[in-house]
Amino acid sequence: MANKHVKYLKRLQRLKRYFNPTIHFLDKTRIFPIVVPIINLSLKTLKVNKRFQKDLNYRLIAKASKNGFIDQPNVSHDKLMIIPFIKGADNLFLMWSFAIAKKMKDHGYDSLFVICDKALPICHAERLYKSREEDRHICSNCYNGYDHIIKSSKANFTFLSKFVQDDELEKEFFKIDSFNTIDECADYTFQNAEIGRLNYTAVMRYFQTGEMEYTDEFIGIYKKFIKAGAMYSFSWNAMIKELNINPDLVLIYNGSLSSEAFVVDYCINKKITYVTHECFYGANSWMYRVNGDVMNLTWDDKWEEFSKNNLTEEQRLKATEFMGGFRRGEKYHIRYNNEFPLSEKFKKDEFVVLFTNLNFDTAVLGRNPVFHSMYEWIEEVIAFWNHHKIETKLVIRVHPAEGKNISVTKDTVKTRVGHLIEQSQNIYLYDSLDEVNSYSLIENMKFSLVYASTIGIETALMGKVFIVAGNAHYRYKSFSLFHENKEDYFKEIGKQLKRKNPSNPNPEDALKYAYFLFFMCIKKLNGLETDHLHKVNDFNFDDLDDLIKKNHDLLLEFENEIL
Repeated sequence: MANKHVKYLKRLQRLKRYFNPTIHFLDKTRIFPIVVPIINLSLKTLKVNKRFQKDLNYRLIAKASKNGFIDQPNVSHDKLMIIPFIKGADNLFLMWSFAIAKKMKDHGYDSLFVICDKALPICHAERLYKSREEDRHICSNCYNGYDHIIKSSKANFTFLSKFVQDDELEKEFFKIDSFNTIDECADYTFQNAEIGRLNYTAVMRYFQTGEMEYTDEFIGIYKKFIKAGAMYSFSWNAMIKELNINPDLVLIYNGSLSSEAFVVDYCINKKITYVTHECFYGANSWMYRVNGDVMNLTWDDKWEEFSKNNLTEEQRLKATEFMGGFRRGEKYHIRYNNEFPLSEKFKKDEFVVLFTNLNFDTAVLGRNPVFHSMYEWIEEVIAFWNHHKIETKLVIRVHPAEGKNISVTKDTVKTRVGHLIEQSQNIYLYDSLDEVNSYSLIENMKFSLVYASTIGIETALMGKVFIVAGNAHYRYKSFSLFHENKEDYFKEIGKQLKRKNPSNPNPEDALKYAYFLFFMCIKKLNGLETDHLHKVNDFNFDDLDDLIKKNHDLLLEFENEIL
Protein backbone atom coordinates (compact mmCIF):
# COMPACT_ATOMS: atom_id res chain seq x y z
CA MET A 1 0.00 0.00 0.00
CA ALA A 2 2.70 2.51 1.04
CA ASN A 3 4.95 1.40 -1.83
CA LYS A 4 2.06 1.91 -4.25
CA HIS A 5 1.62 5.49 -3.04
CA VAL A 6 5.38 6.16 -3.13
CA LYS A 7 5.48 5.05 -6.77
CA TYR A 8 2.46 7.21 -7.59
CA LEU A 9 3.91 10.31 -5.93
CA LYS A 10 7.32 9.83 -7.54
CA ARG A 11 5.65 9.48 -10.93
CA LEU A 12 3.60 12.59 -10.17
CA GLN A 13 6.70 14.59 -9.26
CA ARG A 14 8.44 13.54 -12.47
CA LEU A 15 5.37 14.66 -14.39
CA LYS A 16 5.32 18.00 -12.54
CA ARG A 17 8.94 18.78 -13.45
CA TYR A 18 7.93 19.08 -17.08
CA PHE A 19 4.25 19.83 -16.76
CA ASN A 20 4.23 22.79 -14.37
CA PRO A 21 6.58 25.07 -16.37
CA THR A 22 4.41 24.38 -19.42
CA ILE A 23 1.25 25.23 -17.50
CA HIS A 24 2.71 28.51 -16.26
CA PHE A 25 3.96 29.46 -19.75
CA LEU A 26 0.56 28.74 -21.26
CA ASP A 27 -1.11 30.68 -18.44
CA LYS A 28 1.10 33.74 -18.82
CA THR A 29 0.58 33.81 -22.58
CA ARG A 30 -3.18 33.20 -22.06
CA ILE A 31 -3.11 30.21 -24.39
CA PHE A 32 -4.06 28.05 -21.42
CA PRO A 33 -7.88 28.36 -21.66
CA ILE A 34 -7.73 27.15 -25.25
CA VAL A 35 -5.74 23.99 -24.54
CA VAL A 36 -7.43 23.00 -21.23
CA PRO A 37 -9.46 20.17 -22.88
CA ILE A 38 -6.26 18.62 -24.27
CA ILE A 39 -4.47 18.94 -20.90
CA ASN A 40 -7.35 17.34 -19.01
CA LEU A 41 -7.55 14.48 -21.49
CA SER A 42 -3.79 13.89 -21.04
CA LEU A 43 -4.17 13.84 -17.23
CA LYS A 44 -7.05 11.39 -17.47
CA THR A 45 -4.98 9.15 -19.75
CA LEU A 46 -2.09 9.28 -17.27
CA LYS A 47 -4.52 8.40 -14.42
CA VAL A 48 -3.78 11.61 -12.52
CA ASN A 49 -6.70 12.86 -10.39
CA LYS A 50 -6.40 16.47 -11.41
CA ARG A 51 -8.46 18.58 -13.80
CA PHE A 52 -8.00 22.21 -14.80
CA GLN A 53 -10.52 24.96 -15.28
CA LYS A 54 -10.07 27.55 -18.00
CA ASP A 55 -8.62 29.88 -15.37
CA LEU A 56 -6.23 28.86 -12.64
CA ASN A 57 -7.39 29.51 -9.08
CA TYR A 58 -5.32 32.65 -8.62
CA ARG A 59 -6.97 34.21 -11.68
CA LEU A 60 -10.41 33.34 -10.32
CA ILE A 61 -9.48 34.96 -6.99
CA ALA A 62 -8.01 38.04 -8.71
CA LYS A 63 -11.06 38.46 -10.91
CA ALA A 64 -13.53 38.01 -8.03
CA SER A 65 -11.66 40.46 -5.76
CA LYS A 66 -10.99 43.12 -8.44
CA ASN A 67 -10.82 46.59 -6.85
CA GLY A 68 -12.19 45.07 -3.65
CA PHE A 69 -9.85 47.21 -1.54
CA ILE A 70 -9.48 50.25 -3.77
CA ASP A 71 -10.90 52.47 -1.05
CA GLN A 72 -8.51 51.18 1.60
CA PRO A 73 -5.57 53.47 2.37
CA ASN A 74 -2.15 52.24 3.33
CA VAL A 75 -2.02 50.50 6.69
CA SER A 76 -3.12 52.90 9.39
CA HIS A 77 -2.17 53.05 13.05
CA ASP A 78 -5.76 52.89 14.24
CA LYS A 79 -7.45 49.49 13.91
CA LEU A 80 -5.40 46.88 12.12
CA MET A 81 -6.04 43.24 11.24
CA ILE A 82 -3.00 41.23 10.13
CA ILE A 83 -3.55 38.11 8.05
CA PRO A 84 -0.43 35.90 7.78
CA PHE A 85 -1.14 33.63 4.81
CA ILE A 86 1.31 30.89 3.93
CA LYS A 87 -1.06 28.70 1.91
CA GLY A 88 -0.40 30.14 -1.54
CA ALA A 89 -2.08 32.35 -4.11
CA ASP A 90 -4.38 29.59 -5.37
CA ASN A 91 -5.92 28.71 -2.00
CA LEU A 92 -9.67 29.28 -1.59
CA PHE A 93 -9.15 30.56 1.95
CA LEU A 94 -7.37 33.58 0.48
CA MET A 95 -10.67 34.50 -1.18
CA TRP A 96 -12.53 33.97 2.08
CA SER A 97 -9.90 35.97 3.99
CA PHE A 98 -10.52 38.80 1.52
CA ALA A 99 -14.23 38.63 2.36
CA ILE A 100 -13.54 38.81 6.11
CA ALA A 101 -11.05 41.66 5.65
CA LYS A 102 -13.45 43.73 3.58
CA LYS A 103 -16.33 43.13 5.98
CA MET A 104 -14.17 44.14 8.96
CA LYS A 105 -13.36 47.35 7.06
CA ASP A 106 -16.94 48.38 7.83
CA HIS A 107 -15.88 48.46 11.49
CA GLY A 108 -12.77 50.54 10.88
CA TYR A 109 -10.22 47.74 10.49
CA ASP A 110 -7.53 48.09 7.85
CA SER A 111 -5.98 44.79 6.76
CA LEU A 112 -2.45 43.69 5.99
CA PHE A 113 -1.70 40.33 4.36
CA VAL A 114 1.71 38.84 5.15
CA ILE A 115 2.93 36.26 2.64
CA CYS A 116 6.02 34.16 2.03
CA ASP A 117 7.74 35.00 -1.25
CA LYS A 118 10.05 31.96 -1.33
CA ALA A 119 11.81 33.26 1.79
CA LEU A 120 11.71 30.16 4.03
CA PRO A 121 13.91 27.06 3.60
CA ILE A 122 10.96 24.74 4.30
CA CYS A 123 7.27 25.14 5.09
CA HIS A 124 4.42 22.96 6.33
CA ALA A 125 3.06 22.58 2.80
CA GLU A 126 5.91 20.14 2.16
CA ARG A 127 5.68 16.41 2.80
CA LEU A 128 7.72 13.29 2.37
CA TYR A 129 8.06 12.84 -1.42
CA LYS A 130 6.36 16.23 -1.90
CA SER A 131 9.20 18.54 -0.88
CA ARG A 132 11.08 21.16 -2.89
CA GLU A 133 13.83 18.58 -3.43
CA GLU A 134 11.36 16.39 -5.35
CA ASP A 135 9.48 19.33 -6.87
CA ARG A 136 11.64 22.38 -7.58
CA HIS A 137 8.54 24.34 -8.59
CA ILE A 138 6.77 23.96 -5.24
CA CYS A 139 7.59 27.53 -4.11
CA SER A 140 6.82 29.04 -7.50
CA ASN A 141 3.47 27.26 -7.63
CA CYS A 142 2.65 28.70 -4.21
CA TYR A 143 3.89 32.25 -4.75
CA ASN A 144 3.17 32.80 -8.45
CA GLY A 145 -0.08 34.63 -8.86
CA TYR A 146 0.25 36.99 -5.93
CA ASP A 147 1.43 39.87 -8.12
CA HIS A 148 -1.70 39.51 -10.24
CA ILE A 149 -3.96 39.27 -7.18
CA ILE A 150 -2.37 42.29 -5.48
CA LYS A 151 -2.63 44.40 -8.64
CA SER A 152 -6.26 43.40 -9.15
CA SER A 153 -7.57 43.53 -5.56
CA LYS A 154 -5.62 46.61 -4.42
CA ALA A 155 -5.28 44.90 -1.01
CA ASN A 156 -2.34 45.67 1.28
CA PHE A 157 0.30 42.93 1.15
CA THR A 158 3.81 42.70 2.50
CA PHE A 159 6.47 40.04 1.99
CA LEU A 160 8.63 38.14 4.45
CA SER A 161 11.77 38.64 2.34
CA LYS A 162 11.58 42.42 2.91
CA PHE A 163 12.48 41.91 6.54
CA VAL A 164 14.96 39.01 6.38
CA GLN A 165 18.58 39.93 7.09
CA ASP A 166 20.85 36.98 6.42
CA ASP A 167 23.78 38.42 8.39
CA GLU A 168 21.60 38.67 11.50
CA LEU A 169 20.47 35.05 11.13
CA GLU A 170 23.83 33.56 10.17
CA LYS A 171 24.86 33.10 13.80
CA GLU A 172 21.59 31.35 14.60
CA PHE A 173 21.89 29.03 11.61
CA PHE A 174 25.43 28.10 12.66
CA LYS A 175 24.08 27.26 16.11
CA ILE A 176 21.24 25.16 14.67
CA ASP A 177 23.64 23.29 12.39
CA SER A 178 25.54 22.10 15.48
CA PHE A 179 22.48 20.30 16.90
CA ASN A 180 22.75 16.51 16.95
CA THR A 181 19.61 15.45 18.80
CA ILE A 182 15.85 15.91 18.71
CA ASP A 183 15.95 17.31 22.24
CA GLU A 184 18.39 20.07 21.22
CA CYS A 185 16.05 21.01 18.38
CA ALA A 186 12.97 20.93 20.63
CA ASP A 187 14.63 23.16 23.25
CA TYR A 188 15.71 25.83 20.75
CA THR A 189 14.47 29.37 21.47
CA PHE A 190 14.92 32.59 19.53
CA GLN A 191 13.74 36.11 20.33
CA ASN A 192 11.92 34.74 23.40
CA ALA A 193 9.90 32.34 21.23
CA GLU A 194 10.04 28.56 21.74
CA ILE A 195 10.79 27.90 18.07
CA GLY A 196 11.72 24.26 18.66
CA ARG A 197 8.48 23.44 20.45
CA LEU A 198 6.37 25.37 17.95
CA ASN A 199 7.81 23.33 15.06
CA TYR A 200 7.73 19.90 16.73
CA THR A 201 4.44 18.76 15.19
CA ALA A 202 5.39 20.18 11.78
CA VAL A 203 8.19 17.60 11.58
CA MET A 204 5.79 14.74 12.29
CA ARG A 205 3.36 16.19 9.76
CA TYR A 206 6.16 16.26 7.16
CA PHE A 207 6.79 12.54 7.65
CA GLN A 208 3.05 11.79 8.01
CA THR A 209 3.49 10.06 11.34
CA GLY A 210 2.19 10.56 14.87
CA GLU A 211 5.52 10.00 16.63
CA MET A 212 8.86 11.71 16.48
CA GLU A 213 11.72 9.40 15.48
CA TYR A 214 15.17 10.00 16.91
CA THR A 215 16.97 9.49 13.60
CA ASP A 216 19.29 11.60 11.46
CA GLU A 217 16.55 11.98 8.85
CA PHE A 218 14.11 13.46 11.37
CA ILE A 219 16.80 15.66 12.94
CA GLY A 220 17.75 17.02 9.50
CA ILE A 221 14.18 18.04 8.72
CA TYR A 222 13.67 19.40 12.24
CA LYS A 223 16.71 21.66 11.82
CA LYS A 224 15.25 22.99 8.58
CA PHE A 225 11.97 23.78 10.29
CA ILE A 226 13.57 25.63 13.20
CA LYS A 227 15.71 27.62 10.76
CA ALA A 228 12.49 28.56 8.99
CA GLY A 229 10.97 29.35 12.40
CA ALA A 230 13.87 31.63 13.31
CA MET A 231 13.56 33.40 9.95
CA TYR A 232 9.81 33.86 10.40
CA SER A 233 10.23 35.17 13.95
CA PHE A 234 12.93 37.61 12.84
CA SER A 235 10.87 38.80 9.85
CA TRP A 236 7.66 39.17 11.86
CA ASN A 237 9.28 41.21 14.63
CA ALA A 238 11.20 43.33 12.11
CA MET A 239 7.96 43.97 10.22
CA ILE A 240 6.17 45.11 13.38
CA LYS A 241 9.05 47.46 14.18
CA GLU A 242 9.76 48.84 10.71
CA LEU A 243 6.12 49.44 9.81
CA ASN A 244 5.48 50.79 13.31
CA ILE A 245 2.31 48.77 13.67
CA ASN A 246 0.51 47.12 16.55
CA PRO A 247 -2.22 44.71 15.38
CA ASP A 248 -5.59 44.71 17.09
CA LEU A 249 -6.68 41.45 15.44
CA VAL A 250 -4.86 38.60 13.70
CA LEU A 251 -6.57 36.06 11.44
CA ILE A 252 -4.63 32.78 11.20
CA TYR A 253 -5.29 29.80 8.96
CA ASN A 254 -5.20 26.58 11.05
CA GLY A 255 -2.70 27.82 13.63
CA SER A 256 -1.24 24.43 14.57
CA LEU A 257 1.98 24.21 12.57
CA SER A 258 5.32 26.08 12.36
CA SER A 259 4.86 29.73 11.27
CA GLU A 260 1.16 29.74 12.11
CA ALA A 261 1.88 28.32 15.56
CA PHE A 262 4.46 31.08 16.05
CA VAL A 263 1.88 33.77 15.27
CA VAL A 264 -0.60 32.24 17.74
CA ASP A 265 2.12 32.18 20.40
CA TYR A 266 3.03 35.79 19.60
CA CYS A 267 -0.60 36.90 19.97
CA ILE A 268 -1.00 35.09 23.28
CA ASN A 269 2.16 36.69 24.71
CA LYS A 270 1.23 40.17 23.45
CA LYS A 271 -2.43 39.76 24.49
CA ILE A 272 -3.63 40.40 20.94
CA THR A 273 -7.04 39.08 19.87
CA TYR A 274 -6.58 36.32 17.31
CA VAL A 275 -8.78 33.98 15.33
CA THR A 276 -7.79 30.57 14.02
CA HIS A 277 -9.93 29.21 11.21
CA GLU A 278 -10.00 26.16 8.96
CA CYS A 279 -12.16 24.01 6.72
CA PHE A 280 -13.55 20.69 7.96
CA TYR A 281 -15.27 18.04 5.82
CA GLY A 282 -15.07 20.03 2.60
CA ALA A 283 -13.05 22.95 1.21
CA ASN A 284 -16.19 25.12 1.24
CA SER A 285 -16.74 24.59 4.97
CA TRP A 286 -15.56 27.05 7.62
CA MET A 287 -14.99 26.91 11.34
CA TYR A 288 -13.22 29.36 13.62
CA ARG A 289 -12.21 29.98 17.22
CA VAL A 290 -11.59 33.36 18.83
CA ASN A 291 -8.48 33.26 21.03
CA GLY A 292 -8.32 29.48 20.76
CA ASP A 293 -7.16 26.50 18.74
CA VAL A 294 -9.79 25.73 16.12
CA MET A 295 -8.34 22.25 15.54
CA ASN A 296 -9.33 21.26 19.07
CA LEU A 297 -12.90 21.34 17.71
CA THR A 298 -14.27 22.44 21.06
CA TRP A 299 -16.76 25.25 21.69
CA ASP A 300 -17.68 24.44 25.29
CA ASP A 301 -19.27 27.79 26.11
CA LYS A 302 -21.59 27.57 23.09
CA TRP A 303 -22.37 23.90 23.78
CA GLU A 304 -23.33 24.61 27.38
CA GLU A 305 -26.05 26.98 26.18
CA PHE A 306 -27.14 24.92 23.16
CA SER A 307 -27.40 21.63 25.09
CA LYS A 308 -30.11 23.00 27.38
CA ASN A 309 -32.75 22.69 24.67
CA ASN A 310 -34.11 19.73 22.71
CA LEU A 311 -33.62 19.52 18.98
CA THR A 312 -36.47 20.65 16.80
CA GLU A 313 -37.81 18.14 14.29
CA GLU A 314 -36.12 20.07 11.49
CA GLN A 315 -32.78 19.99 13.32
CA ARG A 316 -33.14 16.25 13.97
CA LEU A 317 -33.79 15.55 10.30
CA LYS A 318 -30.86 17.69 9.16
CA ALA A 319 -28.46 16.04 11.61
CA THR A 320 -29.69 12.53 10.75
CA GLU A 321 -29.32 13.15 7.03
CA PHE A 322 -25.87 14.68 7.46
CA MET A 323 -24.49 11.88 9.64
CA GLY A 324 -25.98 9.28 7.31
CA GLY A 325 -23.82 10.80 4.60
CA PHE A 326 -20.71 9.37 6.27
CA ARG A 327 -22.07 5.85 5.96
CA ARG A 328 -23.22 6.46 2.39
CA GLY A 329 -19.79 7.78 1.45
CA GLU A 330 -20.98 11.30 0.61
CA LYS A 331 -18.69 13.29 2.90
CA TYR A 332 -15.38 12.52 1.22
CA HIS A 333 -14.07 12.57 -2.35
CA ILE A 334 -13.80 8.78 -2.15
CA ARG A 335 -15.95 6.22 -0.37
CA TYR A 336 -14.15 4.82 2.66
CA ASN A 337 -16.61 2.07 3.63
CA ASN A 338 -18.06 -0.13 0.93
CA GLU A 339 -20.76 -2.68 1.68
CA PHE A 340 -19.20 -5.97 2.72
CA PRO A 341 -20.86 -8.74 4.75
CA LEU A 342 -19.59 -9.44 8.25
CA SER A 343 -17.08 -12.26 8.39
CA GLU A 344 -18.48 -15.57 9.62
CA LYS A 345 -15.89 -15.74 12.41
CA PHE A 346 -17.47 -12.71 14.09
CA LYS A 347 -21.13 -13.72 13.80
CA LYS A 348 -21.19 -16.12 16.75
CA ASP A 349 -18.70 -14.78 19.27
CA GLU A 350 -18.48 -11.44 21.08
CA PHE A 351 -15.91 -8.98 19.84
CA VAL A 352 -14.63 -5.48 20.58
CA VAL A 353 -13.48 -3.10 17.83
CA LEU A 354 -10.53 -0.73 18.07
CA PHE A 355 -10.82 2.07 15.47
CA THR A 356 -7.59 3.85 14.58
CA ASN A 357 -7.10 7.43 13.41
CA LEU A 358 -5.03 9.07 10.73
CA ASN A 359 -2.32 9.93 13.21
CA PHE A 360 -0.86 12.82 11.16
CA ASP A 361 -4.12 14.79 11.01
CA THR A 362 -3.62 18.17 12.74
CA ALA A 363 -6.78 17.48 14.75
CA VAL A 364 -4.84 14.58 16.34
CA LEU A 365 -1.15 15.37 15.83
CA GLY A 366 0.60 15.91 19.15
CA ARG A 367 -2.71 15.82 21.05
CA ASN A 368 -2.37 12.80 23.34
CA PRO A 369 -3.99 13.25 26.78
CA VAL A 370 -3.58 9.67 28.06
CA PHE A 371 -1.06 7.79 25.94
CA HIS A 372 2.11 9.20 24.40
CA SER A 373 0.83 8.43 20.92
CA MET A 374 -1.83 6.53 19.05
CA TYR A 375 0.62 3.71 18.41
CA GLU A 376 1.42 3.38 22.11
CA TRP A 377 -2.33 3.12 22.74
CA ILE A 378 -2.73 0.28 20.22
CA GLU A 379 0.32 -1.55 21.55
CA GLU A 380 -0.83 -1.31 25.16
CA VAL A 381 -4.36 -2.48 24.31
CA ILE A 382 -2.86 -5.52 22.54
CA ALA A 383 -0.63 -6.17 25.58
CA PHE A 384 -3.66 -5.87 27.87
CA TRP A 385 -5.58 -8.43 25.81
CA ASN A 386 -2.66 -10.85 25.81
CA HIS A 387 -1.70 -10.41 29.47
CA HIS A 388 -5.25 -11.08 30.70
CA LYS A 389 -5.90 -13.79 28.09
CA ILE A 390 -9.19 -12.13 27.19
CA GLU A 391 -11.52 -14.50 25.36
CA THR A 392 -13.56 -11.75 23.72
CA LYS A 393 -12.10 -11.09 20.28
CA LEU A 394 -10.37 -7.78 19.57
CA VAL A 395 -10.75 -6.45 16.03
CA ILE A 396 -8.42 -3.63 15.01
CA ARG A 397 -9.93 -1.64 12.16
CA VAL A 398 -7.34 0.59 10.46
CA HIS A 399 -8.72 3.92 9.25
CA PRO A 400 -9.57 3.39 5.57
CA ALA A 401 -8.03 6.75 4.60
CA GLU A 402 -4.60 5.34 5.50
CA GLY A 403 -4.67 3.34 2.29
CA LYS A 404 -7.21 5.13 0.14
CA ASN A 405 -5.75 8.64 0.43
CA ILE A 406 -2.75 9.34 -1.76
CA SER A 407 -0.20 10.10 0.94
CA VAL A 408 2.91 8.44 2.28
CA THR A 409 3.52 7.85 5.96
CA LYS A 410 6.75 6.77 7.61
CA ASP A 411 4.87 3.88 9.14
CA THR A 412 1.43 2.30 9.05
CA VAL A 413 -0.60 0.53 11.71
CA LYS A 414 0.04 -2.84 10.10
CA THR A 415 3.80 -2.39 9.85
CA ARG A 416 3.89 -1.07 13.40
CA VAL A 417 1.77 -3.65 15.25
CA GLY A 418 1.34 -6.49 12.76
CA HIS A 419 4.03 -8.60 14.43
CA LEU A 420 2.31 -8.19 17.82
CA ILE A 421 -0.97 -9.47 16.40
CA GLU A 422 0.73 -12.48 14.82
CA GLN A 423 1.91 -13.49 18.28
CA SER A 424 -1.55 -13.04 19.81
CA GLN A 425 -4.72 -15.03 20.09
CA ASN A 426 -8.17 -13.56 19.60
CA ILE A 427 -6.77 -10.38 18.00
CA TYR A 428 -7.51 -9.63 14.35
CA LEU A 429 -6.53 -6.74 12.10
CA TYR A 430 -8.47 -5.33 9.20
CA ASP A 431 -6.11 -3.15 7.19
CA SER A 432 -7.33 0.03 5.50
CA LEU A 433 -8.04 -1.62 2.14
CA ASP A 434 -9.41 -4.91 3.47
CA GLU A 435 -12.97 -5.90 2.62
CA VAL A 436 -14.79 -4.90 5.78
CA ASN A 437 -17.49 -2.38 6.58
CA SER A 438 -16.94 -0.38 9.78
CA TYR A 439 -20.65 0.12 10.33
CA SER A 440 -21.32 -3.61 10.12
CA LEU A 441 -18.69 -4.08 12.82
CA ILE A 442 -20.39 -1.47 15.01
CA GLU A 443 -23.81 -3.09 14.62
CA ASN A 444 -22.51 -6.45 15.83
CA MET A 445 -19.80 -5.54 18.36
CA LYS A 446 -19.97 -5.48 22.15
CA PHE A 447 -18.35 -2.02 22.40
CA SER A 448 -15.51 -0.09 20.74
CA LEU A 449 -12.28 1.69 21.52
CA VAL A 450 -11.67 4.93 19.61
CA TYR A 451 -8.91 7.50 19.59
CA ALA A 452 -10.45 10.70 18.25
CA SER A 453 -12.26 10.20 14.95
CA THR A 454 -15.89 10.92 14.04
CA ILE A 455 -16.60 7.18 14.30
CA GLY A 456 -17.15 7.80 18.02
CA ILE A 457 -20.20 9.98 17.38
CA GLU A 458 -21.45 7.49 14.79
CA THR A 459 -21.07 4.66 17.31
CA ALA A 460 -23.21 6.52 19.86
CA LEU A 461 -25.81 7.26 17.18
CA MET A 462 -26.07 3.49 16.69
CA GLY A 463 -26.64 3.07 20.44
CA LYS A 464 -23.30 1.43 21.21
CA VAL A 465 -20.76 2.10 23.97
CA PHE A 466 -17.28 3.41 23.10
CA ILE A 467 -14.26 4.37 25.19
CA VAL A 468 -12.09 7.32 24.11
CA ALA A 469 -8.30 7.33 24.44
CA GLY A 470 -7.33 10.44 22.47
CA ASN A 471 -8.06 14.14 22.37
CA ALA A 472 -11.52 13.65 20.85
CA HIS A 473 -13.60 16.82 20.94
CA TYR A 474 -16.55 14.80 22.26
CA ARG A 475 -14.65 12.94 25.00
CA TYR A 476 -16.43 14.73 27.87
CA LYS A 477 -19.90 14.48 26.36
CA SER A 478 -22.64 12.35 27.95
CA PHE A 479 -22.55 9.70 25.21
CA SER A 480 -18.80 9.06 25.60
CA LEU A 481 -16.62 7.24 28.16
CA PHE A 482 -13.26 8.89 28.87
CA HIS A 483 -10.65 8.60 31.62
CA GLU A 484 -7.64 10.84 32.08
CA ASN A 485 -5.14 8.14 33.05
CA LYS A 486 -4.19 4.67 31.81
CA GLU A 487 -5.16 2.85 35.00
CA ASP A 488 -8.77 4.02 34.87
CA TYR A 489 -8.88 3.56 31.11
CA PHE A 490 -8.06 -0.15 31.33
CA LYS A 491 -10.36 -0.58 34.34
CA GLU A 492 -13.16 0.74 32.12
CA ILE A 493 -12.31 -1.80 29.43
CA GLY A 494 -12.47 -4.56 32.05
CA LYS A 495 -15.80 -3.27 33.30
CA GLN A 496 -17.30 -3.17 29.81
CA LEU A 497 -16.03 -6.69 29.04
CA LYS A 498 -17.81 -8.06 32.12
CA ARG A 499 -21.11 -6.28 31.73
CA LYS A 500 -24.19 -8.38 31.03
CA ASN A 501 -26.88 -5.71 30.97
CA PRO A 502 -25.40 -2.83 28.98
CA SER A 503 -26.22 0.78 29.76
CA ASN A 504 -25.78 2.16 26.27
CA PRO A 505 -25.57 5.86 25.39
CA ASN A 506 -28.66 7.74 24.32
CA PRO A 507 -28.46 8.26 20.53
CA GLU A 508 -30.46 11.47 20.95
CA ASP A 509 -27.56 13.03 22.91
CA ALA A 510 -25.15 12.17 20.10
CA LEU A 511 -27.55 13.52 17.47
CA LYS A 512 -27.86 16.81 19.35
CA TYR A 513 -24.07 17.10 19.49
CA ALA A 514 -23.78 16.22 15.79
CA TYR A 515 -26.17 19.02 14.91
CA PHE A 516 -24.30 21.44 17.17
CA LEU A 517 -20.91 20.56 15.65
CA PHE A 518 -21.78 20.31 11.97
CA PHE A 519 -24.41 23.05 11.75
CA MET A 520 -23.69 25.48 14.59
CA CYS A 521 -19.88 25.42 14.65
CA ILE A 522 -18.84 24.23 11.18
CA LYS A 523 -20.43 26.45 8.55
CA LYS A 524 -20.95 25.96 4.84
CA LEU A 525 -19.67 28.84 2.72
CA ASN A 526 -22.15 29.93 0.11
CA GLY A 527 -20.84 30.63 -3.37
CA LEU A 528 -17.82 28.31 -3.21
CA GLU A 529 -18.12 24.79 -4.59
CA THR A 530 -15.33 22.24 -4.89
CA ASP A 531 -14.79 18.98 -6.76
CA HIS A 532 -12.45 17.40 -4.19
CA LEU A 533 -11.39 14.49 -6.37
CA HIS A 534 -10.26 16.58 -9.32
CA LYS A 535 -9.37 19.74 -7.34
CA VAL A 536 -11.64 21.98 -9.41
CA ASN A 537 -13.38 25.01 -7.90
CA ASP A 538 -16.48 26.86 -8.97
CA PHE A 539 -17.16 30.44 -7.87
CA ASN A 540 -20.92 31.02 -7.83
CA PHE A 541 -20.71 34.73 -7.03
CA ASP A 542 -20.07 37.85 -9.06
CA ASP A 543 -17.48 39.64 -6.96
CA LEU A 544 -16.26 40.14 -3.40
CA ASP A 545 -19.34 42.13 -2.42
CA ASP A 546 -21.59 39.37 -3.73
CA LEU A 547 -19.65 36.73 -1.77
CA ILE A 548 -20.08 38.83 1.37
CA LYS A 549 -23.79 39.21 0.65
CA LYS A 550 -24.25 35.46 0.16
CA ASN A 551 -22.60 34.83 3.53
CA HIS A 552 -24.10 37.78 5.39
CA ASP A 553 -25.36 35.78 8.38
CA LEU A 554 -22.05 33.95 8.86
CA LEU A 555 -20.04 37.15 8.78
CA LEU A 556 -22.49 38.93 11.07
CA GLU A 557 -22.11 36.15 13.64
CA PHE A 558 -18.31 36.38 13.24
CA GLU A 559 -18.35 40.15 13.73
CA ASN A 560 -20.53 39.91 16.83
CA GLU A 561 -18.10 37.49 18.42
CA ILE A 562 -15.05 39.60 17.58
CA LEU A 563 -16.31 43.08 18.39
